[in-house]
Formats: sequence, C-alpha cells, structure tokens
Amino acid sequence: MTTSSAVPRCVEVPRPDRAPSGARLRVLWVPPERISSVRVANLPLGMHAYEDALAFPVADLPGADHLVGAVYDRFGNLIDASQRARPGPRWRSNPKMLTDLDSRTADEALHLPGRTYFGGQLGHVFGHVLLETLARFWRDLDYASYDQVVLYPIGQPAREIVVPELTLQVLALVGVRRERVHVVQRRLVRFDLIDVVPSPIRLVKTVDPRMLAVFDRIANAVVPVVVARDAPRIYLSRSRLADGRRATNESEIEAMMTAHGFAVIHPQQLPLLEQIALARRAEIIAGCDGSALHIAAFARPGTRLLALDSRPTPNQVLLGWARGLDAVHVDALAGDRASRTDAWTANLDRVRDAVDLRLAAEA
Repeated sequence: MTTSSAVPRCVEVPRPDRAPSGARLRVLWVPPERISSVRVANLPLGMHAYEDALAFPVADLPGADHLVGAVYDRFGNLIDASQRARPGPRWRSNPKMLTDLDSRTADEALHLPGRTYFGGQLGHVFGHVLLETLARFWRDLDYASYDQVVLYPIGQPAREIVVPELTLQVLALVGVRRERVHVVQRRLVRFDLIDVVPSPIRLVKTVDPRMLAVFDRIANAVVPVVVARDAPRIYLSRSRLADGRRATNESEIEAMMTAHGFAVIHPQQLPLLEQIALARRAEIIAGCDGSALHIAAFARPGTRLLALDSRPTPNQVLLGWARGLDAVHVDALAGDRASRTDAWTANLDRVRDAVDLRLAAEA
C-alpha cells in the first residue's frame, strides 16, 4: 500500500450487536468517534390503522424555531409514527394542535375516502427517497389495494408540489400507481382509514435491519428480468451531474478506478431498474459521498463498499450495518472541511491508499 501522510490510519469499528453477521466497517483517517453514535436496534414497527384521522400540513409554528406537521387520530392525539424520523429540534409536532382547531376549519379539510397508506416523507434526491419513503413500506403488503398513498414534504412547501418522477418510479416498484400518490400540502386532510407504520430508520442515529426486506423484494424481482452490463466492480461517478455536489478532480478518480478494473457508471444516465441490477450483482461498489451510494441498499450482504467521503456520512454507515456490507470509508477531502453543497477536491493519495486497501487480499 502506498502512503500519503505518514501511515494510513486504518481502524476497524466494532460491529453493533444487532448488525447482520458479516457486516464490517473500516475507516481511513476518519475519527471513529464521528460515527460511534450510530447503532443498530430493533425498533417498534407494528402497523396501526386509524379511522377519521386528520393530517396537518407542514408549517412554521408562530413564535417557535421548528416545523410542525403530522397525523392526528379522531380524538386529537398525535400519531407519533407519522412524524419525520430525524432527531433534533427543527422538526417537532404539537400534540395539542388538533384541539386548537375550530370545527369550521376541520370541516373544510380535503377528504380522502377509502383506505390510505402513510408513505413517509417526500424525498427529492435518491438517498432520501430510499430512506424516508421506500423504507416505510413492508415487504409483504399489497400496496395496489390502497386507494391512495400519502406523503409529507420534508420542508414547508413554498408552492404546489409536483411529485418527482424518481419518487414515482421507486413507489411503482412496490405496486403504487402514480395517480394514487397524494402529498399533504396546504390543506388539512381527513382520512376514512389510514395505516401508519413507524420508520425503521432514525436518520443519522439508528437503523432496524428489517428495513431492507422491501429492498430485497425489489432486487430479487428485478435481477432475473433486467439486462445489465457485467460489472463486478462499479464506480458511481458524479462528474456528469448537471448540478449538485461533486469532487472537482473526479475525472482523475475515474481514471484511477478504471485502471483497477472498475466500470465507471453515471447513475443518472441509466434506468432505475438497471441501477438496481448492477448493485445487486456487484462485488465492489465505490463512489464519492452522496445519494448515489445509497444504491447499496439493494446490494447483497457481504458486498464490498468503498466510500470516498468529504463529510461525515452517518446514514451511509447505518445503511452498511443494516445491509451487512464489508465497508471501507476514507476521509478523502483535501483541504478544509467542505459544506454540504459546495464542490470539493479529493486527496488523490488518500484515494489511492483506500483503493489499495479495498482490493488487498485480506479484504
């Protein structure tokens, strides 16, 4: 292995007790304490049905610094499982909000008849679609039997929301027809009956490995019927994205990966089903941090992952533990800490060391 700054600081992070066997995490130049707070746990995932429930749109609460927006039962009790599964003070619902409504306002709510499934939060980028929407769906339910699936926007919408095509494609994988997808926006919504399940992931904190059952259902259905290139090693590049965060020298990373037998893949240029098939068949998945690496949710347990990180990536770590990946994360950032949106420059020596480690015989 080459060295870029003294000896590469490779640390194997202890596997959480409830992580699938075979899950492994090693980090290069990443302080282990940066990810030590993430954990694997059995979360309460029971489904509950509520009659005459009422959904409040996402809004700023006057005089407070947080957002509100959730579903309440017929008695005015907050359905906690309908809140966004993200820790921190920015997102908190008001358990007493329903009692503050006058009857006229409630009567003017949009009525959704029949049976509704609560599908979590509406993601606009691939990673959030998988973790905040698809993760809410169970493997064995017939979602085509629901009259509608309802989603919450992640933030307060400034204008009418159009559900992204990507989200509709992901929901179609579990049988949800696009015309049955409804977003809670600026009106109250009243349901005849709504089924709500808690999220199996608390973003940046906790994951329940049962989350991946629906991903396996999809991958097992896709692989036999989708033709994808034979690529045991794939590198997911962001270099051709029209916008979004990426490494300024990613073309050099691509050349390095090609020299080591990786197929350079530009996910946005491939159909979603082909992306899933590639991930399911791959032996090694590599890429810079970002939504594209979340395709590893469809990989086989034991698949090797190489994540070139420019920032802490706790959700990717959670996904790796739940999936049972053999993962290597490297702090690949050259220079000062980058923001969540700015372009960044990769330390190519560190990337080279990480590739050597990933491909070493003992890996």
